[in-house]
Amino acid sequence: MSTYRVAQVAGAGETFHITEREVPRPGPRHVRIAVEACGICHSDALFVNALVPGVRFPLVPGHENAGRIAELGEGAVDMGWQVGDRVAVGWFGGSCGHCTQRRQGDFIVCAGLKVPGWAYDIGADTQPLGINPDQLLMSGRVLRGQPFGTAQDVQDVQYTMAFSALHGIRPMAETVPLDQADAADRKMLSGAARFRMVLTSR
Repeated sequence: MSTYRVAQVAGAGETFHITEREVPRPGPRHVRIAVEACGICHSDALFVNALVPGVRFPLVPGHENAGRIAELGEGAVDMGWQVGDRVAVGWFGGSCGHCTQRRQGDFIVCAGLKVPGWAYDIGADTQPLGINPDQLLMSGRVLRGQPFGTAQDVQDVQYTMAFSALHGIRPMAETVPLDQADAADRKMLSGAARFRMVLTSR
């Protein structure tokens, strides 16, 4: 079986190391993506440092992936996917497909939401916020959680991407080879990154 290179952490708070893993076969209605670039995000630190429940090591974080479809699982072609399609996957990497939230298009709060690099059962930290009701009532404030990733958010992103492509708008990013993942992560966490840090496979 063939292999691919990843930047993984062996345990909570450890540094990134380059290693190889066996290429998995995509399951039914899934695709395998040959990742060409992956953004480094502060929320990756939540996973790397095991600050959220359910993190398993070794871990390959990264939920801002772009690349091309390399292989189709059974039934994926029926969903319109083809080998070679350019794709990107963000925080939302799949859902259960049947819960009420998912059926209503609010898939970001699906109990079966899959985040690339980490699959979890909850959508928020379970610790109490420690807010006194008087802080809200006496100032007429409202506290409400709203994750990004509803069907409308996705449509807005698609419009934004189309507008950017039409007008030649390009992102400002600092690209770094995969071999330098640990240094790029430290630079991002320190605040020294001038632009979005992006790991590349080339």
